[in-house]
Amino acid sequence: CEYMTADGFVLDLACPEDRLAIEVDGADHFVRTPDEAFPLVLDGATQFKQRLLRHAGWHVISIAEYEWKQLGTAESKLAYLAQKLSVSGLLARTKQPTVARDKK
Repeated sequence: CEYMTADGFVLDLACPEDRLAIEVDGADHFVRTPDEAFPLVLDGATQFKQRLLRHAGWHVISIAEYEWKQLGTAESKLAYLAQKLSVSGLLARTKQPTVARDKK
């Protein structure tokens, strides 16, 4: 379920009240580099969109789809999201994410 901002940007996920945009970036958002330390970087169009969003007051979190798929468990994914929110300074302002469990 995508979200469209007032400026016409389409976001993968959004929390408008916190101006938080979460973009899940697939392989078509990356280019290869000769740098072995950073073999994949976001392409120019994706970086430009993120700069425009930040200029419009949004906090942008980019999630590489290939990293997300490697995480496996829900707990690993929550830890990954918490780390991304923490790095951006947003974790303290948001609720701590939790995993819903079935009651037995």
